[in-house]
Amino acid sequence: KLERIQNRLGWRTKEEQRQARKRARDRHKFGLPFSPWTLQAARIISVARLMLTVDTSDPFNHLIRDITFCGVETLAFDPDDESLTLSQVIDETNAVQPVVVGWNSRGYDIPVVINRSGIPTLGLKQPEYLMAITRTKRYGPMDKRNVDVMKEWAGGGTRFPGLDAAARAMGGAGKMGKSGSGVLEMWLQEDYGEIAAYCECDVLNTMYVYVVWLRSTGQLYDNAVYNRFVDQQVKYFNANAKDRPHLREYLRQWRSHSKNRLKLPRGKKR
Repeated sequence: KLERIQNRLGWRTKEEQRQARKRARDRHKFGLPFSPWTLQAARIISVARLMLTVDTSDPFNHLIRDITFCGVETLAFDPDDESLTLSQVIDETNAVQPVVVGWNSRGYDIPVVINRSGIPTLGLKQPEYLMAITRTKRYGPMDKRNVDVMKEWAGGGTRFPGLDAAARAMGGAGKMGKSGSGVLEMWLQEDYGEIAAYCECDVLNTMYVYVVWLRSTGQLYDNAVYNRFVDQQVKYFNANAKDRPHLREYLRQWRSHSKNRLKLPRGKKR
């Protein structure tokens, strides 16, 4: 009865119950679903790049006029030396100063990069840009150049869905049956290509949820812009599917969860 009451009041959905049971199984099997940060290293990092054309003529509404999908890639890495991966992240962010988008990036990804880069034996530069955009409410407002989509979707609340559940609920591909808790086993088996494929699909899911968030907040209102963005992705996935089969599977899952409706009707979303 209590479970039914919780579901009715929205305290714990069936999906949250399923995730909680899975976490319990992972704790039983692996000890912890994820290793503590003291045992983590930034060895393999994947990124998806977008170029947004923004109309800043209205100081209150910065509307997106165009989106260009620039591809997804895994940065060069050395399993025995994380400085190779971290140096690429630090150099690019310091030089380009992009808007950094992630899923729990304020609470995990960016702090891990900042913390690991401070290890003296790695001999890295300071990630000055990442440090500048990672400010908490304790010290000032969140920087608009650091978009944590997980927390944006929560709307200031404290109940955060998983990326897999969020992406699939919005018609995206989701994690395709994989989980971050399985990365340790892949690493121990030296299956670095599988880890890279998992990371690339993860950033594609994050990118998809981000663009949906842009539409829901009115920043992206022209369906034609969104449809061109979809066309760019489909073309990219098909062109690279031979060498990277996980992109073909991602596209297949995306089509399935969206009921083969990747594009929107013509017109503008007001």
